[in-house]
Amino acid sequence: MELDLHKQLYRIIAHEDSFSLGTKYFEFINNKGYISKGKYYHYTTLDTFKLILKSESLLFSNISTMNDPYEFSYGLHLAKNVLKDVYKDTSIGTANRAIYKGLLDLIDMELVKVKKSFYTVSFSNMPDSLPQWIAYGDGGGGVSIGITPNTRSFINLDKLIFNKVIYNREIQSELIDYSLNFFEKYIRGFSLTSFFAELQADIYVSRKKLYTKYNFESFSKELLSKLSILLNYMKIDHYSHENEFRWLLKTEAIPKSYGLKSGFLSKDITGKRLPIKEIVLGPKIANSTLYWKEIERLLKKSGYSDVKIKFSKIPFR
Repeated sequence: MELDLHKQLYRIIAHEDSFSLGTKYFEFINNKGYISKGKYYHYTTLDTFKLILKSESLLFSNISTMNDPYEFSYGLHLAKNVLKDVYKDTSIGTANRAIYKGLLDLIDMELVKVKKSFYTVSFSNMPDSLPQWIAYGDGGGGVSIGITPNTRSFINLDKLIFNKVIYNREIQSELIDYSLNFFEKYIRGFSLTSFFAELQADIYVSRKKLYTKYNFESFSKELLSKLSILLNYMKIDHYSHENEFRWLLKTEAIPKSYGLKSGFLSKDITGKRLPIKEIVLGPKIANSTLYWKEIERLLKKSGYSDVKIKFSKIPFR
């Protein structure tokens, strides 16, 4: 059922341009109920929480700084394998294989380059998760911040995308495979006969010149730009317990420095303060009236007067 959904999606958005592909993709899933319009939770330490309140923002960090060392590169590796499988298929013909080989040659250079343009913030749909507390919430001594990141009045979908990370390898491969529909549409309109005739007539002809003549390279770069958005939402299934959702920002701008970190503040991107709706105190500070009052004081001081405060229900010390 889930795979059929993605197939239907690609039929719908086959002609969308680069970044709006990702936007339409995730809007489509939202409309099908894949993403609730409710709260999502960002786990952090108490000290970072204070900085978040002060800036009224979350920090978008470059995708390469995430804790998963295979971030983006995992999806890239998968995409290359899908392309290699197509290239090895002799039934598609010599000329088609030559075109796919050209795309395969471009993929490393272009996708590694575009990787530098993506910044992200991670969330969970679980407000009180022990693995999340341990990994991101100061070992249970921090907080999870419940916000409504997918509110249309808050975000500009031309700049930000919000959706669930995909861990299922079959679905990941299907998404990449259907991304190639763009390429196949191009090939169907591509004069393979002329291209191949020129290649056969002069085996020393520069393939790069032929690619330029037939507009291959610019189209391939556009396809890879579309594909790069999807790769940011693909992770190895070892991380599936995190059930991660993420904001994704694509920008060529130079990130700002914030102490030991660099990136972009959400308020600078959206023009609006963070829509905080709920705070959950970690299991190590749960049932502490002192921490409750301090969190309440900090929230009110920052103008968040209608935020619910809850204690973790996890027994942990």
